[in-house]
Amino acid sequence: MGFLAYILFFTTVITFSNLPVEAQTVECDRPLGLRDGAIKNSQLFSSGPTTSGVAAQYARLFSSSAWCIMSSQFVAGSHYLQIDFLQAVNVTAIEAQGQSRSGATSYYTQYCSTAETSSCQFILENGGPKEFIGRADGEESILTRLPNRVLTRYIRIYPLQFVNNPCMRLEIYGCSAIDFTPAPATTDAPCNVSLGMSDARINDSQIYGEGETFISTTPKFARLKRASAWCIRPNYFQPGKDYLEIDLLRNATLTAIAAQGQSNSGVSMFQMMFSIDIPEISWKNYTAINSTKPENFAGGITRRDIKTHNLKEAFHARRLRIYPLQYISAPCMRLELYGCPLY
Repeated sequence: MGFLAYILFFTTVITFSNLPVEAQTVECDRPLGLRDGAIKNSQLFSSGPTTSGVAAQYARLFSSSAWCIMSSQFVAGSHYLQIDFLQAVNVTAIEAQGQSRSGATSYYTQYCSTAETSSCQFILENGGPKEFIGRADGEESILTRLPNRVLTRYIRIYPLQFVNNPCMRLEIYGCSAIDFTPAPATTDAPCNVSLGMSDARINDSQIYGEGETFISTTPKFARLKRASAWCIRPNYFQPGKDYLEIDLLRNATLTAIAAQGQSNSGVSMFQMMFSIDIPEISWKNYTAINSTKPENFAGGITRRDIKTHNLKEAFHARRLRIYPLQYISAPCMRLELYGCPLY
């Protein structure tokens, strides 16, 4: 595939997916482990031809060697270094360095949810892939902040131009996804579409509940404007302990939630917890702005009563838990989630 066709292919992918990214914050600016070895050699991969002394494992800032593509076989924008963080992380900046009198003077960056190329997106600027500036010497380095923070598991670095040899040493900056707290998520595309509760794109198997229910009010009935609802048996209701869990199967940006009752019953107040897609599930409360306390949401208390909450701070999640706190007649809920897929 030619370089131009290659770029056009990925530009099409970006336009179709409209991935949201997040506003930069100064708290998420730590080295993620290339220089100090926290990122192991096994987490580094080179798609291009190298020799033993300049393999992917040497792509570490201020290391004695560097990652270098064989210049005789170099094709701009076709070879990449892939860094696998083993879990989702927030990436905010990249520091690049050459080796001796050689180095990549410019490069593209992609972020990917899996090791498959089809899941990768270019870092964009002004509607196209952002061209990062590199160094062609071994003494100085250059740090470039991303236009926006991205949540990703993999980063790919594509050298474009070089002096003498396409060599690079790198550090990636950001923070663990576990450290992430809800913050306004920005996107160039509308991010308020139904995520699939009411039309059953979210399958029954993706909906789980904790709490005693009737046969006709199990979690699979927790769908907005459907005939039945998810209801906890009132005599067994445990406020703040019973919950409904929805697994979106991939990370998404959530921007709104709608809650409806059933007949003349319904949950009048609930809270939410969320978890992103990382190896170890870690649940976080959705908190009010400038607060550490979980935010309380009003629910619909009849079959005609739908309470829609446009979240003041959107957030990323794969899994969402709804915890009923108070109810009228019976703790029943029907729900829809709104937002857009993250990748």
